[in-house]
Amino acid sequence: NSKEQIWKDVLRTRPSLKRFQEERIRNALLRFLSLFCHRHSINYIQGLNEILAPFILLPDTSSNPKLLYALFSSFVSRFATFLLDAFEPRVFCTLKLAFSCFARLFLYHDPELFWHLEQLGMSVDLYAPSWFITVFARNFSVQTLFALWDLLLLEDHALAIYFFGLALIVSKRQVLLSIDSSQVPETLMNLAPENVEQVFELWKKASDLRRESTPPSYLRLMIVQVGAAAVNTRKLSDREGRAGDTMDLFHDRATQDLFGEMKWSCCLQVSIDDVALRHQNMQFLILDCRTKDEFNAGHLATAASLNLDTFREFNMNRNQELIPNKDKELDVIVSMSKCAPNELHLCLLGSGEQAFDQYDVYPLAMYLSQHGIQHVSVYRGGFKSVLEQRQRQESVLFDEYELCDYNETKYGNAYRTRMGLTAKMNKNHHQQQPEYCQCAPSLDFELSVRIEKSSEGEKESSVVKKVNENSESVKSSPSLSPSETVKRDQMSWLSRKFGSKTTHKSDDNEIQLSPSLGALEKNASLTNAICKWSAHAEP
Repeated sequence: NSKEQIWKDVLRTRPSLKRFQEERIRNALLRFLSLFCHRHSINYIQGLNEILAPFILLPDTSSNPKLLYALFSSFVSRFATFLLDAFEPRVFCTLKLAFSCFARLFLYHDPELFWHLEQLGMSVDLYAPSWFITVFARNFSVQTLFALWDLLLLEDHALAIYFFGLALIVSKRQVLLSIDSSQVPETLMNLAPENVEQVFELWKKASDLRRESTPPSYLRLMIVQVGAAAVNTRKLSDREGRAGDTMDLFHDRATQDLFGEMKWSCCLQVSIDDVALRHQNMQFLILDCRTKDEFNAGHLATAASLNLDTFREFNMNRNQELIPNKDKELDVIVSMSKCAPNELHLCLLGSGEQAFDQYDVYPLAMYLSQHGIQHVSVYRGGFKSVLEQRQRQESVLFDEYELCDYNETKYGNAYRTRMGLTAKMNKNHHQQQPEYCQCAPSLDFELSVRIEKSSEGEKESSVVKKVNENSESVKSSPSLSPSETVKRDQMSWLSRKFGSKTTHKSDDNEIQLSPSLGALEKNASLTNAICKWSAHAEP
């Protein structure tokens, strides 16, 4: 039971410090943790003892147990909110989603190191739990931990621990890439700054990554994920769910749709306010991955069209004879991407239909990242969302990113042609789970928890099993076949004209926009696009 587990963890708490070997301190840890779980009506989760221990070492709390408990409770409520969810399976589901968000962040900034670790079987959920559950308390020395927690409390940013973890692992990239594979697990498990000075250096690096190199819309999406944990702590009635029920992680459809779309892309997704943002260290080049007919029927002025015909056809029917031409297409894109300036971020724009994008945008994003291309993202909602945003007259965002050559009739014809081709090619095939699920379990996640009954009659979830059995691959939830997707898609806004669906909802938060890069030539090649971007970029 919980009390027995708490006592086991108490005995393992800070074994190198004599103070935690005292019977009085151990009994105090047991009482505080038991009281905390009772007051919050939650089951004990391993790691809470590590968060509590540093507060016992504070001089002001040695004779003031009420202050100690108040500090501990407030800290957990702010920086480990998901631990307060009364329904334990959803705790692990939220944690898994947090790992997936962090994994996409990791992939965006250092794809080479990310894929190296994934190929060695070191997924994020093997080494990150001790970071995010204990807020780095498990591996850090007391001095470095207090330095980090001081910075956390001073800045009070919900995503600070994620970016500190990113800065920590990236700082050891040369070591992790060069050591023998047998040493990688132990090295990852023991990552920690050597002194307080390194904590400050890592904190600055983390702040720079968050403020200057990460798309703002993805930060907001992560904050939604973190905020969902706080909402879930108040949904105590969900504990009464019956066996066989499915419980959504988020309680609104728009958020479900945002994360549902992200689930199909290995890379993080961006929105129009990101690509329109004028920032010294973050400029976006839009690469239009749609067919030539779709591009010619309407495109953003600053977008460069990519030739992906063979790549797309190969992904649809897996014809081995297409491999040489497919590789030539991809080699050109990779070589051009590697020549781009470091501050240039690549944004892949697709049709906005999952049934289409699974054959070009999503596999291309993974291919580029696997070849070490940094800062690869996917435009959320695709070209379909561009048309929707323009229909809603969001002119502020499109003054500098005008739509060129748009012809409603031509676009409708191109859309219907592709819809028919996709349905025909996949008539006898079911839609596969995202390709990254086989090679990068860190990127997969679930948006709902299925309540089941164990033999003992207690509630449990398959999500709990997935998190605990780290050596097994994470399975993907079942998805619709392309024909079913097309049928479902005919219920949407675009279907009134072309037979398509959108469930995308734009971000509500607005950011200050600066002047754009300037319009590039229509139908520009990738080479010309990069050259013209460099010419328009401010020094």
